[in-house]
Amino acid sequence: GATCYYNYIDLQIKNETEHTFQLQLRLTDTHLVGEWRQSSPILHTYRVYETRHWITHEYGTGYVRHNEISRITLNPGGEQVSEELVTVNRAVMMYEPLLSEAGT
Repeated sequence: GATCYYNYIDLQIKNETEHTFQLQLRLTDTHLVGEWRQSSPILHTYRVYETRHWITHEYGTGYVRHNEISRITLNPGGEQVSEELVTVNRAVMMYEPLLSEAGT
C-alpha cells in the first residue's frame, strides 16, 4: 500500500524482472486509477490486493498503518495458478489519519 498525501511520498516499487514496466496514473472525480504497461508480452496476469488493514495509535510513535498485500497469478486463460502473501506492512503514518469535525 501507498499513501498519496501532499508533500509525503511513500510509494516504493522494485522491478526484479528482465521486463521494462511503465506505471500510468490518472485521476477521476473520486479515484486514483493506475495501469501497468510492459515492454514485452508476459505469460501471466497478476491481481494484487490488500487484506487485514487497520490503524493503531502507538505511544511515542503516533499512528501506524498495518496491512497485508497478497497476489493472485492467472494464466493466459484466466485460470488461477497461485496465490501468495507478498508482504506484511507496518508503516508509521506521517500525517493525522482522522478527519476533523465540521467547522474546526
